[in-house]
Amino acid sequence: MQLLVASAGILLLALTLIASNTGQVIGQSLKPQLVEVINSEARPVPVAAVPVAADYVTLENDFGEPGDCPFGTSTQRILPDGTRVPFAVPRGRVLVLTDMQGVVSASFPAVWSSSHVGLIATMRATIQGVGQTQSFEARAQLNAAGASAQALALESHLQSGVVAGPGAIVCLGASVGKPNSSFTANAQARLQGYLMNQ
Repeated sequence: MQLLVASAGILLLALTLIASNTGQVIGQSLKPQLVEVINSEARPVPVAAVPVAADYVTLENDFGEPGDCPFGTSTQRILPDGTRVPFAVPRGRVLVLTDMQGVVSASFPAVWSSSHVGLIATMRATIQGVGQTQSFEARAQLNAAGASAQALALESHLQSGVVAGPGAIVCLGASVGKPNSSFTANAQARLQGYLMNQ
Protein backbone atom coordinates (compact mmCIF):
# COMPACT_ATOMS: atom_id res chain seq x y z
CA MET A 1 0.00 0.00 0.00
CA GLN A 2 2.81 2.41 0.89
CA LEU A 3 4.46 1.70 -2.45
CA LEU A 4 1.24 2.60 -4.23
CA VAL A 5 0.94 5.90 -2.31
CA ALA A 6 4.59 6.79 -3.03
CA SER A 7 4.15 6.02 -6.75
CA ALA A 8 1.02 8.16 -6.89
CA GLY A 9 2.92 11.04 -5.21
CA ILE A 10 5.76 10.86 -7.74
CA LEU A 11 3.25 10.74 -10.62
CA LEU A 12 1.39 13.75 -9.22
CA LEU A 13 4.66 15.72 -8.87
CA ALA A 14 5.69 14.88 -12.47
CA LEU A 15 2.30 15.97 -13.85
CA THR A 16 2.47 19.23 -11.86
CA LEU A 17 5.94 20.03 -13.21
CA ILE A 18 4.82 19.34 -16.79
CA ALA A 19 1.58 21.30 -16.52
CA SER A 20 3.13 24.35 -14.81
CA ASN A 21 6.06 24.77 -17.24
CA THR A 22 8.47 24.40 -14.27
CA GLY A 23 9.87 21.23 -15.77
CA GLN A 24 10.93 23.09 -18.92
CA VAL A 25 12.59 25.84 -16.89
CA ILE A 26 14.52 23.30 -14.83
CA GLY A 27 15.44 21.37 -17.97
CA GLN A 28 16.66 24.52 -19.75
CA SER A 29 18.85 25.49 -16.80
CA LEU A 30 20.63 22.14 -17.01
CA LYS A 31 21.50 22.50 -20.72
CA PRO A 32 24.75 24.23 -21.71
CA GLN A 33 24.01 27.79 -22.77
CA LEU A 34 25.37 29.11 -26.06
CA VAL A 35 27.14 32.45 -25.95
CA GLU A 36 27.81 34.55 -29.02
CA VAL A 37 30.59 37.13 -28.76
CA ILE A 38 30.76 39.78 -31.45
CA ASN A 39 33.73 42.13 -31.59
CA SER A 40 34.41 44.73 -34.23
CA GLU A 41 37.82 45.95 -35.37
CA ALA A 42 37.16 49.11 -33.37
CA ARG A 43 36.51 47.07 -30.21
CA PRO A 44 38.68 43.93 -30.40
CA VAL A 45 38.89 41.36 -27.63
CA PRO A 46 41.61 42.55 -25.23
CA VAL A 47 44.55 40.16 -24.92
CA ALA A 48 47.70 40.34 -22.81
CA ALA A 49 50.95 40.53 -24.72
CA VAL A 50 53.05 37.42 -24.15
CA PRO A 51 56.80 38.02 -24.19
CA VAL A 52 58.85 36.14 -26.77
CA ALA A 53 61.44 33.70 -25.41
CA ALA A 54 64.33 36.12 -26.00
CA ASP A 55 62.66 38.67 -23.69
CA TYR A 56 62.58 36.40 -20.64
CA VAL A 57 65.39 37.32 -18.26
CA THR A 58 67.10 35.22 -15.59
CA LEU A 59 69.64 36.99 -13.39
CA GLU A 60 72.01 35.46 -10.83
CA ASN A 61 74.28 37.23 -8.42
CA ASP A 62 77.94 37.41 -9.38
CA PHE A 63 79.32 35.48 -6.38
CA GLY A 64 80.39 38.41 -4.26
CA GLU A 65 81.57 40.72 -7.06
CA PRO A 66 80.35 44.25 -6.35
CA GLY A 67 80.51 45.37 -10.00
CA ASP A 68 78.72 48.72 -10.26
CA CYS A 69 76.70 48.08 -7.09
CA PRO A 70 77.32 50.53 -4.24
CA PHE A 71 76.22 47.80 -1.82
CA GLY A 72 75.62 44.09 -2.29
CA THR A 73 76.73 42.20 -5.35
CA SER A 74 76.04 42.65 -9.04
CA THR A 75 73.90 40.26 -11.08
CA GLN A 76 74.52 38.71 -14.47
CA ARG A 77 72.07 37.47 -17.08
CA ILE A 78 72.04 33.72 -17.65
CA LEU A 79 71.52 32.97 -21.34
CA PRO A 80 69.75 29.79 -22.52
CA ASP A 81 73.11 28.10 -23.20
CA GLY A 82 74.27 28.82 -19.62
CA THR A 83 76.59 31.69 -20.54
CA ARG A 84 76.77 34.48 -17.93
CA VAL A 85 76.91 38.06 -19.23
CA PRO A 86 76.82 41.47 -17.49
CA PHE A 87 73.32 42.92 -17.61
CA ALA A 88 71.80 46.38 -17.75
CA VAL A 89 68.30 47.07 -19.05
CA PRO A 90 68.64 47.90 -22.78
CA ARG A 91 67.74 51.32 -24.20
CA GLY A 92 64.05 51.62 -25.08
CA ARG A 93 63.09 48.63 -22.88
CA VAL A 94 62.04 48.05 -19.28
CA LEU A 95 62.65 44.98 -17.14
CA VAL A 96 59.74 43.64 -15.08
CA LEU A 97 61.09 41.51 -12.22
CA THR A 98 58.53 38.98 -10.97
CA ASP A 99 60.35 36.30 -8.96
CA MET A 100 63.31 35.83 -6.64
CA GLN A 101 64.50 32.53 -5.17
CA GLY A 102 67.66 31.84 -3.30
CA VAL A 103 69.55 30.77 -0.22
CA VAL A 104 70.87 33.01 2.52
CA SER A 105 73.84 31.60 4.42
CA ALA A 106 76.14 32.65 7.25
CA SER A 107 78.93 34.96 6.14
CA PHE A 108 82.36 33.61 7.10
CA PRO A 109 83.67 33.80 9.83
CA ALA A 110 80.18 34.02 11.38
CA VAL A 111 78.51 30.74 12.25
CA TRP A 112 74.81 30.49 13.05
CA SER A 113 73.92 28.80 16.31
CA SER A 114 70.77 28.17 18.34
CA SER A 115 71.06 31.75 19.63
CA HIS A 116 70.31 32.98 16.09
CA VAL A 117 67.03 31.03 15.82
CA GLY A 118 64.16 33.49 15.47
CA LEU A 119 66.16 36.14 13.65
CA ILE A 120 64.87 37.32 10.26
CA ALA A 121 66.83 36.44 7.11
CA THR A 122 66.36 38.96 4.31
CA MET A 123 67.40 38.76 0.67
CA ARG A 124 67.06 42.12 -1.12
CA ALA A 125 67.18 42.92 -4.85
CA THR A 126 67.87 46.61 -5.44
CA ILE A 127 67.33 48.28 -8.80
CA GLN A 128 69.92 51.00 -9.43
CA GLY A 129 69.01 53.23 -12.33
CA VAL A 130 69.04 56.78 -13.59
CA GLY A 131 67.08 58.68 -10.94
CA GLN A 132 65.65 55.40 -9.67
CA THR A 133 66.45 53.21 -6.70
CA GLN A 134 63.89 50.70 -5.53
CA SER A 135 64.02 47.26 -4.00
CA PHE A 136 62.02 44.20 -3.14
CA GLU A 137 62.71 41.52 -0.56
CA ALA A 138 62.17 37.93 0.42
CA ARG A 139 62.15 37.25 4.17
CA ALA A 140 61.90 34.25 6.45
CA GLN A 141 62.50 33.53 10.09
CA LEU A 142 65.64 31.52 10.82
CA ASN A 143 64.62 28.19 12.35
CA ALA A 144 66.67 25.46 14.06
CA ALA A 145 67.08 23.51 10.80
CA GLY A 146 68.40 26.61 9.01
CA ALA A 147 70.80 27.43 11.84
CA SER A 148 72.09 23.87 11.82
CA ALA A 149 72.48 23.81 8.01
CA GLN A 150 73.96 27.34 7.99
CA ALA A 151 71.51 28.15 5.16
CA LEU A 152 67.90 29.19 4.70
CA ALA A 153 65.89 29.11 1.44
CA LEU A 154 63.86 32.22 0.57
CA GLU A 155 61.55 33.14 -2.27
CA SER A 156 59.28 35.97 -3.34
CA HIS A 157 56.73 36.26 -6.14
CA LEU A 158 55.42 39.67 -7.18
CA GLN A 159 52.08 39.46 -8.95
CA SER A 160 52.49 42.77 -10.79
CA GLY A 161 56.30 42.90 -10.78
CA VAL A 162 58.84 45.64 -10.10
CA VAL A 163 59.82 47.73 -13.13
CA ALA A 164 63.41 48.75 -13.90
CA GLY A 165 63.97 51.43 -16.54
CA PRO A 166 66.57 51.60 -19.32
CA GLY A 167 70.17 51.46 -18.10
CA ALA A 168 69.24 50.05 -14.68
CA ILE A 169 71.23 47.28 -13.03
CA VAL A 170 70.07 44.89 -10.32
CA CYS A 171 72.13 44.42 -7.13
CA LEU A 172 71.65 41.75 -4.50
CA GLY A 173 72.25 41.84 -0.77
CA ALA A 174 71.38 39.71 2.25
CA SER A 175 71.28 40.11 6.00
CA VAL A 176 70.15 38.31 9.14
CA GLY A 177 69.02 40.08 12.27
CA LYS A 178 66.37 41.97 14.19
CA PRO A 179 64.60 45.14 13.03
CA ASN A 180 67.18 47.44 14.70
CA SER A 181 70.33 45.36 14.31
CA SER A 182 71.45 43.01 11.60
CA PHE A 183 74.61 41.55 10.15
CA THR A 184 75.58 40.77 6.59
CA ALA A 185 74.95 37.32 5.18
CA ASN A 186 75.80 35.59 1.92
CA ALA A 187 73.16 35.05 -0.72
CA GLN A 188 72.96 32.84 -3.78
CA ALA A 189 69.94 34.02 -5.74
CA ARG A 190 68.12 33.83 -9.03
CA LEU A 191 65.79 36.57 -10.23
CA GLN A 192 63.34 36.17 -13.08
CA GLY A 193 61.35 38.59 -15.18
CA TYR A 194 60.88 39.81 -18.73
CA LEU A 195 61.72 42.74 -20.99
CA MET A 196 59.10 44.85 -22.71
CA ASN A 197 59.15 48.00 -24.81
CA GLN A 198 59.17 51.25 -22.92
